[in-house]
Amino acid sequence: MVITNSVCIYGHVQHIVGGENFGWTIPEYKDYYSNWSSNQSFHVGDTLVFEFESEFHNVMQVSRREYDECASQNPYQAFIIGPATVALIQEGIQYFICCTADYCNLGQKLSAAVQPSSSTPSTLSTPSSPPPTSQSHQNADHVGPSSSSTDSLMRTTTIISSGVSSFSFTPLGFRDWVLLVCVTFYIALMA
Repeated sequence: MVITNSVCIYGHVQHIVGGENFGWTIPEYKDYYSNWSSNQSFHVGDTLVFEFESEFHNVMQVSRREYDECASQNPYQAFIIGPATVALIQEGIQYFICCTADYCNLGQKLSAAVQPSSSTPSTLSTPSSPPPTSQSHQNADHVGPSSSSTDSLMRTTTIISSGVSSFSFTPLGFRDWVLLVCVTFYIALMA
């Protein structure tokens, strides 16, 4: 029996990563998200919703190499406030990891094989809430380049924070990224 955790909205599917009852957290076994992903059908126009507790988890969209190594030196996107919604806007395999502690090595990582847009939804279930629009400041619907992009390309990292405007920048290095994360947390605390 396959249980789906998706919502059909206007012909596109909103996938709750890991399922509505589990979400984005440390899995009970390393292949949990791989097994979950293999039971989904991802298409251009669908969204992934990562439901997680911000103080314990995050989501980094990374290259294949970073996914395999469970390292995120230069993520395409960084989501530090949950839940995070990612629009699937390109075909190909998209890679996501959690960079908190050793969670990625414990299995908190996802690869999503995105297929061309489908005119009919692949999965239906009862909607729990509609996905945020692109004007929403709670989460961004941005997605970085697909894994087929070369690592030598400059990446834009998007930091997402609830109730605070999103920031996009081209990082100069790890210290710049850490500084921006600290500034984002400070702004969120002061709001």
